[in-house]
Amino acid sequence: MKALLLLLSLFGFGTALAQGNLVFEITEHNFGEVREGELAEKVFKFINTGDIPVVIKDVWASCGCTTPEWPKEPILPGDSSEIAVVFNSTGRPGTFYKTISIASNALEPISKLIIRGQVIRPTDPAKPQGGNNSASLELGEKSYNFGKIQVGDKLVRNVFVKNTSERSVFIEGLQSECKCVRIKGGGKFIKAQEEVEIELIFTPRSIVVTPILINFQTNRSGAITYELKGEVVKSLIEKSTVRESELYDF
Repeated sequence: MKALLLLLSLFGFGTALAQGNLVFEITEHNFGEVREGELAEKVFKFINTGDIPVVIKDVWASCGCTTPEWPKEPILPGDSSEIAVVFNSTGRPGTFYKTISIASNALEPISKLIIRGQVIRPTDPAKPQGGNNSASLELGEKSYNFGKIQVGDKLVRNVFVKNTSERSVFIEGLQSECKCVRIKGGGKFIKAQEEVEIELIFTPRSIVVTPILINFQTNRSGAITYELKGEVVKSLIEKSTVRESELYDF
């Protein structure tokens, strides 16, 4: 009888010790420099070295700019899996340090992962040139002619831009010699394979030489060039060169 009780107690003690255990290959990753507008992704791999399945109940990040993805099915003893973390660097220049918390039934109920790095703005603005040298962007049209333009007029032209690459592109602004063209609303974020409409505002403050070459400045290497044409004049109202005496036949 005593032997039976001892066996049962030992069995119960062993069951109580059974526990899942998540062991990560690494728990911290440094992206280094990330160009603003890019999506930085890191996959953290792990294995369950415990005795029972591990269920990940929830995963959350310290910032809304970081999105985690995790397995929803139990991870059996000896099985491997991974947690993918994506950091959106848009509008977040400077050093970043983000934590990802993992709640589970493992030996460590709350475990943490860390991502860090520095978001940088481009330091190599595109120089005006005659052709397009960015393979990732395509323009719906390459030029537009306004015809006659009066100094001080505010003219608008909508241009379709498509990102044909597999990575996001951030259009920070424009570069032109006359500095008389801008994007309405500032920079534009274009996702992979997405097409957006960009509103260009042209305001000549003096007589400028056309065509005007406009380079879209992006967070990727290279630039894409758009051409605006037109005849800029001081006034669209031409003064008559006919003398008043010539208007009548006496």
